Amino acid sequence: MIYITGDTHSTLDWEKINTARFPEQKDLTKDDYLIIIGDFGGILGVEGQDDYIIKAYNDRPFTTLFIDGNHENHDLLDKYPVQEWRGGKVHFISDSVIHLMRGQVYGIDGLTVFTMGGAESTDKAYRQEGVSWWSREMPSDEEYEEAIRNLEKHDFKVDIVLTHCAPEGYIGKNMRAVYNSDISRLLADNMEGVCDRSGNRLTRFFDDLITVHGLQYKHWYFGHYHRDTDWDKFSLVFNKVRKISNKDWEISCFSRSAFGSFCKEHEDYRNSAVISFCDPDRTPVDLSEVRMNRTVLLGDLDQEIPDVRGLARFICDVITSDADYFICQCEYGQCRSVSCAKAIIDFYGEHSYKDIFANLDFDTDITDCFIDEMIYTSIKDALEKEVLGNDRD
Repeated sequence: MIYITGDTHSTLDWEKINTARFPEQKDLTKDDYLIIIGDFGGILGVEGQDDYIIKAYNDRPFTTLFIDGNHENHDLLDKYPVQEWRGGKVHFISDSVIHLMRGQVYGIDGLTVFTMGGAESTDKAYRQEGVSWWSREMPSDEEYEEAIRNLEKHDFKVDIVLTHCAPEGYIGKNMRAVYNSDISRLLADNMEGVCDRSGNRLTRFFDDLITVHGLQYKHWYFGHYHRDTDWDKFSLVFNKVRKISNKDWEISCFSRSAFGSFCKEHEDYRNSAVISFCDPDRTPVDLSEVRMNRTVLLGDLDQEIPDVRGLARFICDVITSDADYFICQCEYGQCRSVSCAKAIIDFYGEHSYKDIFANLDFDTDITDCFIDEMIYTSIKDALEKEVLGNDRD
């Protein structure tokens, strides 16, 4: 399994990975990974502190991977021998702490992962070079060139992109929405003007990967800006610990009777995630043996979905789970379940239409079925509010 989190800044912001806030680690092994996307801060050259930090990570049940940010002692990192790991270059800080180097493509847990650390410090004029700021915070010409070569080997197609700072285009379009107070908007303006719009080769390089080279990716994760939010196929991560799934979800829409047949035919049905739409005057489908389930009491003529925000949270949990099946079920396997499935698929644009309506007697496409606009719009809007982290007009 792969989990991801944002800047830890040595010990300053590492509370998020303790067992109280990251309880999933209790079931992890050294074959599972937590990736810190920059500003790891575990190798700063502070006597006693570096050893303490690395030992603390060694004692965790998982393996820690990190890309570098701008707040790293790059001079010390560069002194570690370069080794090969999972198809790319790394620095082994210890057996359980591994630095994923710039411009590399790795195969991790069935996913192809492109990494490009580094960022520009906006306050470097007030820092001391070699003590609190390092010129190697930004990639070298050779690292940019190596990134292109490695992506060319993969036809500019990867599953996951991990960077510390964001593409310049993302900053310009979305950063003001991320910072929603007046003071924070001024901070966002400062980030755009100083960090990401005044000669920042790295953020423009990321733009070029998308617009010039046509980089294809399922999701792009970055840190640096100390917020948690999602926008389209980008995620800004700081305090949350996110699970990365290697699944392309396939949603099946079943009627009540077809769902019963499915359970009889599939011994692993218990490891399913089911959203069951039930008429209020009917007995709900028994989902007690299904691992993840949510029943929505909703009639054909109802104009409002009960607790639609809770339904959106359930959907988000399913997408990051390892359930074997994702099922939308209603009385006839069409209107309500199809409308819900389409809202999910449209929001998570990278997910597949494959096996939708697999229980029907004919092959069809979601666009051929009747979509209840109230259900579709309510669920899609709730997903936007839940995932993006703010209520937008």
